[in-house]
Amino acid sequence: MYISIDQLEISLGELDHVHPFFGTSFLAFKQLDLEVGKPRRVDIANQETSILEAYYNPLPSSGYYYVPLRSGGPRKRWVNKRKYPDSGLQKTRTTTFAGPFIHPNKYEWAWASNYIAELLSLSGDRKVPAFHLAAWMLRDRDWPESTQADEIISYFFSLFSITENEKQNLFDAALPGTLPKVPIFQNEPVTWKRLRSLIGPPTDESPEEGGGLESLELSGIGPAKIMKLDLAPRLNLITGDNGLGKTFLLECAWWALSGGWADPEQPAHPRSDSARPSISFKISGSPGKPGTVYFDKITQQWPLPAQNRPVLPGIVLYARVDGSSMIWDPAKHYWSMESERVRGLEVPDAIRLTQAEIWNGLEINSRGGNRQSVCNGLIRDWIDWQFIPPQTTFETFSRVLKKLSPSNDITLIPGTPIKLPRDDRQMPRLELPYDDVPVTLLSAGMKRILSMAYLLVWTWETHKEASQHIGKPPQSKLVLIIDEMEAHLHPKWQRIIVPALLDVVKELEQTIDVQLIIATHSPLVMASVEPIFDEKTDSLFTLDLMGRNLEVRDIPYIKHGSINSWLTSEVFDLKRAYSVEAETALIDAKNLQLAEHPDPEEVKRVSRRLAEYLPSIDPFWPRWVYFAENQGVHL
Repeated sequence: MYISIDQLEISLGELDHVHPFFGTSFLAFKQLDLEVGKPRRVDIANQETSILEAYYNPLPSSGYYYVPLRSGGPRKRWVNKRKYPDSGLQKTRTTTFAGPFIHPNKYEWAWASNYIAELLSLSGDRKVPAFHLAAWMLRDRDWPESTQADEIISYFFSLFSITENEKQNLFDAALPGTLPKVPIFQNEPVTWKRLRSLIGPPTDESPEEGGGLESLELSGIGPAKIMKLDLAPRLNLITGDNGLGKTFLLECAWWALSGGWADPEQPAHPRSDSARPSISFKISGSPGKPGTVYFDKITQQWPLPAQNRPVLPGIVLYARVDGSSMIWDPAKHYWSMESERVRGLEVPDAIRLTQAEIWNGLEINSRGGNRQSVCNGLIRDWIDWQFIPPQTTFETFSRVLKKLSPSNDITLIPGTPIKLPRDDRQMPRLELPYDDVPVTLLSAGMKRILSMAYLLVWTWETHKEASQHIGKPPQSKLVLIIDEMEAHLHPKWQRIIVPALLDVVKELEQTIDVQLIIATHSPLVMASVEPIFDEKTDSLFTLDLMGRNLEVRDIPYIKHGSINSWLTSEVFDLKRAYSVEAETALIDAKNLQLAEHPDPEEVKRVSRRLAEYLPSIDPFWPRWVYFAENQGVHL
């Protein structure tokens, strides 16, 4: 058995007040069997390093030790392996903790006769919690199954030859008594990834990659004083009326993942009633609690130290409702960041493509004065993929198009290119039932799906190339943020698009893990996920106006079956799935049916309104005709 991660979390908190001397130099002297009043030559520096290597070295590949003990200075736990033993510990035992020792020269040491009283005084009369220090230092030890907490303390005291006098005066031997109780042991040793979630990474470790967005909380910005989302790892659907903040939430989600605003000139602006606006977010896999960024009122900016984040997201693709898109690729981020750092220049942020640039490409001026292609665009890449060997990318693109097709009747199949009048480019075409149609002449809905298919394939293919350049494996995480998923799409397409997106990512790479964050107004989109929605991996959020207050609610996903039932559910909150006039007439008819003495003239008036707004086959008619005839009104 091994010390559990839950116990380590508690023990690390209990060690917060303990001076590093007691967990390093003191134990080193004890292992050297230092005598009282009789100086002798000892290699204390080497022994301290042995202690650090054995018990404070959770990541051997790093140039830092982790010492979860507090000094009088700032809260700094990761210490340099080269400097700390020679400078930090040496200064502590020769200056701060000089009183407990007899130290006649550089190499000889002995305990002073009153060393225990001196040590206790220097600790502020606070004793060292023996169990919690032992839990940390012996976290990698495999304990017998019957081990009890007091046996851990006894083993620790024996290991470092702690005397009875030292036990009573310097150490607190109390057993763990926290509430609620946590298991002291677990079956497997704590992995570095789990430990990292508690202590964070050293400064020389590259951030982990491949996270999604786990949580987002907005305070003092946007349409509500507080907006909070605890996002699911796979599918997140956000619904709500116009103007309540769905797009705003997506923009902030993009910022949290990429470190930049979709429109750099339009960052989230604080509310007038907020004293300290903030954005808190957590990338899945990040240590500890969500990080919080506060709005800087002087610079009017949201500072985000993206380079220092312990976990970077995977690939992020944000499809906006105006047809533009943004891509954040960690491989390109590091690649460009390293080259820019060498030249002392600013690091470029995510790729931003307007709708026109997605189709026609984006070029920028390089610092050498030449034109540099950021993206060739759908039209050019399609032709290159189709005709320049190897054609594996085109095969992937063709499979993606097929998966995203609206129905079996209309399948998106690439056709033979053609040149159009006044355009010398080879123009891709789709094979449609009635003709091969150039992509520039397709409907808005088809263009949107083509753009999405192209960006998925282009982003993945260029990511693989960038990963190869920096010597890293490709990402296994893709976050798709899509605003108004149903925009321009026929109801047939709306009924299949979300499941198709979840499925189509596997055409890029089987091992990719996808997280979708989608805003929608469509009951067809909501109904389309009924066969696949899983409460363990998916969430449904709705934005509701309660009086003058806006609320973001995580509501249970309930299958409603028909589209009418979805329209009248709490997601869309229509009283009835009719026109406003028909709904009003039905409400008045229902009220008449419930009245004790209905007025026949009013029954006639409502009947005329029902006849005007309600179809003759509506299921309400038989009940109404029966009711009206009972009131003497024959229809």
